[in-house]
Amino acid sequence: MDDQYVQVGDDGRLTLIPGQEDLRDVLYFKDPDNTATFEKADYLWLARVVVMVQAGGGRSGRFPCDRGPVGAQPGGSGGGYSERLIDVAALGATESITAGAGGDAGTPTVDGGDGDAGNSSFGGLCTALGDKGGQSVMVSGATPVCRTGTSGPTGRRR
Repeated sequence: MDDQYVQVGDDGRLTLIPGQEDLRDVLYFKDPDNTATFEKADYLWLARVVVMVQAGGGRSGRFPCDRGPVGAQPGGSGGGYSERLIDVAALGATESITAGAGGDAGTPTVDGGDGDAGNSSFGGLCTALGDKGGQSVMVSGATPVCRTGTSGPTGRRR
């Protein structure tokens, strides 16, 4: 008998030790128009959950192709990502789940919409933030224009 996964109960029956099993279920919540609810009581066998949360990103500005030979608009930033292993004791009886939507598409003169309203979360235990839309910064013509975002790390990774 492998006492890491099973035990003999007081009644003499062989039973699984709660929380020692492999993955039992995968749930996806993708609809940004609805808030879902996770109810702990629906999963009596639950010992812990792995939560992966992806937020909505920003959308791109749009270039008026009928105004010139060359053009491009920068894309929006991707939404944030967060992941957490949560013990069942940290869960409330219910946890509200929000799947954030991305931003609205831009126009030739209006920046792409931010995904800021696209924040995603699993209760207050795991949150990912939406991000910025692309800017309408390049006019028709042959000279590219670009704005930069936050600089990345400057050190060398080993």
